[in-house]
Amino acid sequence: MHYSMMVVPPVLVLISGCAIAPLSEKAFGRQLPIAQNADGDHLAQIAFSADQKYETEKGMPREGDPVICGRAGVFRVNDENERKDKVSVKAGEEIAVTSVIQWSDRYFIKTCWPFVAFTPDSGSNYVVVNERIGGKGISFLWTGMAFQTCKVSVYRETPTGFQQIETYRSSISGCRSNAP
Repeated sequence: MHYSMMVVPPVLVLISGCAIAPLSEKAFGRQLPIAQNADGDHLAQIAFSADQKYETEKGMPREGDPVICGRAGVFRVNDENERKDKVSVKAGEEIAVTSVIQWSDRYFIKTCWPFVAFTPDSGSNYVVVNERIGGKGISFLWTGMAFQTCKVSVYRETPTGFQQIETYRSSISGCRSNAP
């Protein structure tokens, strides 16, 4: 699992409203290219969401910076001008996904982006959700950030709702050409 935590002086928080790099750039140490929708007949749609309907017993969905990783490399889903939060991919080819999320308390900022992998089916729609785990609800006030982490889940949309699919841990090292 990938995450980072840092101490943030109050002055830095006040001036951080200036041009802010995408979370993925902070996490991977470089700017990632933007993913292009796949074309062809056998496609799957992957969307990224922080909708509360995906909330689990232990976690809270967080909006983040969606990233996909596959044969062609690692890519951001959104660019600086448009937040589309979805991309079409070739079905039948393994893909790793994450959404770089960040949260803070008064003195610390934590960033978290575990990759999970699966092989999408043709014609299916999937939703990727990254949740902050630990300190849910009011207990967030007294659960220290050292005890908080995140978890990425993938759901397949069905005519009757959605169901979580099985994924497995992956890493950016499994990506090809443009992996850092």
